Order: sequence, then structure tokens, then C-alpha cells
Amino acid sequence: MCGILVAKRASEERILSIAHRGIEHNVVYKDDLCLVHHRLPIQTVDGDSWSQPIPIGEDRWLLFNGEIFNYGDYESDTAYLQSLFSSFQFGGIGMLQALYEPHVIAWDGFWAIVLVDTKKREVYAFTDPLGKKCLYTNDKGEVCSEIKGLQEPGEMARTDSSFFSGVIKFGYLPTDQTPFLGIKKLEPNRFYQWSLDFPAKMEVSDPYYNFHFFDAGLESYDDRCEWLFEKMEKSVENRLLSKNYPTSLLLSGGLDSSIIAGLLLKLGADVNFYSISNGEDEEYVKACEYYWDVTSKRLDYSIDLDTEEGKRSLIEIYRKWNESPVDMGSVVPQYHLFDAIKKGSNTRIVISGDGADELFGGYRRINEYDSQQSDIFHELRYYHLPRLDKLSMAHTLELRSPFLNHDIVRFAINLPFNERKNKKILKDTFKGLVPDSVIERSKLALKNQKIVEDQIAYRKEVIKLFLGASV
Repeated sequence: MCGILVAKRASEERILSIAHRGIEHNVVYKDDLCLVHHRLPIQTVDGDSWSQPIPIGEDRWLLFNGEIFNYGDYESDTAYLQSLFSSFQFGGIGMLQALYEPHVIAWDGFWAIVLVDTKKREVYAFTDPLGKKCLYTNDKGEVCSEIKGLQEPGEMARTDSSFFSGVIKFGYLPTDQTPFLGIKKLEPNRFYQWSLDFPAKMEVSDPYYNFHFFDAGLESYDDRCEWLFEKMEKSVENRLLSKNYPTSLLLSGGLDSSIIAGLLLKLGADVNFYSISNGEDEEYVKACEYYWDVTSKRLDYSIDLDTEEGKRSLIEIYRKWNESPVDMGSVVPQYHLFDAIKKGSNTRIVISGDGADELFGGYRRINEYDSQQSDIFHELRYYHLPRLDKLSMAHTLELRSPFLNHDIVRFAINLPFNERKNKKILKDTFKGLVPDSVIERSKLALKNQKIVEDQIAYRKEVIKLFLGASV
């Protein structure tokens, strides 16, 4: 939801480069500074008084991208944040750290927040601890939700050869690097402060959120299963929050999305189900439809890579929308799935089962080694979540992932290995809520077959596409 740009003398092209992240936008000009916010109302309504940037004091502004679901008695999360930051004292990164308790520590949601003092020319910024919402900055101290807002359209910044080398070798890089020199990603789970006049002197905090501590007094396995069911149900309920905008779920026939579907139906949610026209999944999608007496709309997507049009489409997906050649095999199909949802509905909200594999040992590698820490703090943060946010927002869709409630993440990290390996606790907790055939099926990854055949060749091919070269 929404897009942020704080820039110096930004052109109209730069301002509109992230227009897909909202349906309306507002610009505040202060001397050479340009504060831009593209807004997709979900907890608020179209055309109301909650357009951003929001004043939080004299010459001080709040720009917020994302959603917080537990904001108490306020009208919306935006109203809550305006109230909170109106009392914020600009004066060093310690002021942001002071907000962590009792405020930020309690938030259920995902966010990118930028505070600007246009008189002192100071910027404060931070993103959620898992990095669902991204922020990028350049050598000028400008900051944006996407890389494209930090450079003039048609002028590709100098590329970083070490980034591409790392992508070929590892698939993705768990660092602040981007494909471009002079443009960096703000790391998740850290507070940042800098001066727009001296951006090189950026101050960065230590990680602010501790995922490794969890103590809810759950002594037995049954206690843990009961806690997980209740917390997941509440997390799904929170992610239904909106001003009556349509909500959708992509029902793959896999365990994760089926759990979400079962909880949505238990809550009596008004939700539209979509599924992929895929031979292997079709059996399980039909089992879910029969089990719950629901119907899901089938989505078709295809791209002919043997045509020039197909190649141009791939180049656009990687360069314009993914903004990176990082692709573990799911970028292209995921882009087309969001495209199909957007074209086949009037929804603004898509709920997904993302995060369950990383938290609860859903990948085949869990049988070779315990990959959970890397799956969460590397693959989720630096591949899955930024990719999903960019590809969903490319179609002006907000993606909500109930498994990534921060309490559930901490719970999963502190589970005994044998309880989370191959999603054991998920299968035991939600048995009966979903069809047995779905509980028992093996995982089928949404992945481009080419990367299965030869990872290195695939990565090289994607880099060529990203750079605009013919394959």
C-alpha cells in the first residue's frame, strides 16, 4: 500500500514513476525538497482527508507506507501514527529508539516510515523488521519506496558488477546492495537518521526487534498447537481490516493457503478465491472446493518467450517491476498471477500463505539441515518479501501474510526442530480445518522450470534480460 519519495528537485517523471503504488497522490514542495506520497486507501477511503505527507509539527512531515492492524481506538493506522509522531522530538537517532517501547514493539503489520524536518533538512526512516516494505536511498540522501524513483527515467545508473557476480554465485545477496552503484537499500529492523545536506554521515542503529526471545508459558505440545491456532486465527482476522474493500485469496491447493482459507471461512469472511489452472494442483484445489463448498475462479497466465514481444515483457518485469535480476524461479509466474487477479477482480487486498515454509520447515532442504534462520533472515528479507511487495504493488494490490505476524515468527523460531520440521505442527494444529489430502500432499513449488534444470545458466540469462540484452 502506497509509495514514498523524498527528493531534491524531482521531475514529474520521477514523481510518477511509482504511481502504480496508489490511486491518488500528493506533493509537498519546500524549497528544493519534494515530498511525494502515492496512496492506496484501504483502512481509509478514497478522497478523504488522510492524504499524505501528513504534518506532524511545524515544517515536519510523516510519510507512511504499509499497514498496522492493532492501532486501538484510532480511526485508522494513519491517524494513530499522526498522533504518535506529532509528539516526536527530532534530535538524533536515539529519539526513534525511544519509540520502540512501548510502541513499535507492539505493532502487528508491516511498514516503511519516513519523517522529514524540512527546515533542518533531517530525515528519519525505518522499515518493519522483516523487510516487507522497502526503502532505498541514493548518494544525495533522497529516499524512495522503489529504486526507479531515485533516478531519472531513461537514465540507468551505473551498474554494480559485484552485485551481478554475487547473484550468479549465490542467487541473492543478504546485504544492502542493489544492482546500481550509489543506490542502497535501507536494512530492515534498523533506525536511520541523516541530513539531506550531509547524507554520507548517515547514522544507523543496531537491530531494534528481537525475534529470538519468546516465552508464553507453553509447556506441552498441545499447548503450543492451541496457541498457534488462536494466534493464526487472530492474525487472519486482523488482516481482513479495511473500509469494505474486496479481499482475495490465491488458493493453490497447498497446505499454507488452505489453512488461511479455512480460517477465513471460519471467521465468516467475505472473500473471493482464485486458483491457478495447473494440472498437478487442480486435484487439491477441487478437494478444497468440495470440502468447504466454495468455488474459486481459475486464473490463466502464459508468456511466449520465443517471440520478441515475450522477451520485451520479460525485460520489463525484471527491470521495471522487480528492479533486480534476483529470481529464484518465481518472479515471472508471480507477476502474471497478480496481473490475472487484477484483471479478473476489483480487489485491493490479497491474502497469502507466504512465510509458512520458512518458519515451519516447508522446503526439502530441511531434511538435510536446519535452514530456518537463513530462510527467515536471508531469503525472506532479501528475496521473497521485497519481490512480493514490488510485484503486487505493480498491480496496485496490497499483499497481507498472516503467518508473518511477529509473534508467530518468534514462536516458530523457538520451537523444537522436530515440531516444525516438514510443517509437523501446522499439520497437527489445522487437521480437520483443511482436507486430509492437502495435509498429506508433498510441496509443489511455484517455480520456473529452467532454474531447476541449470541454476547458473538461468541466473546469467536473467541478468542479460535485466541489462536489456537479447537472450
